[in-house]
Amino acid sequence: MSDPATPERLVTWEEMLGLVQGLSRTCAASSRHVDAPISQELFLRVGGEVRTLVEAAMLLGLWSIDGAYLSAGLRRDIATELVSCC
Repeated sequence: MSDPATPERLVTWEEMLGLVQGLSRTCAASSRHVDAPISQELFLRVGGEVRTLVEAAMLLGLWSIDGAYLSAGLRRDIATELVSCC
């Protein structure tokens, strides 16, 4: 429920990107998965540098299917972290 004393506003793209990047760093730092750092690097290249998943995977020396697998895992971890914060 929203607080009537706090005006509602839309979140900017930069604020949302900062939130998701922060969550990705948290997930990569606390993850028990050995591939967490490369997952975060892939995420940052796609989100921060506005590259496609295939381009980012290739830049990191990965096959596109591996990039998709890593991206899906990190998105799942971010969603789990976000839900646990609320």
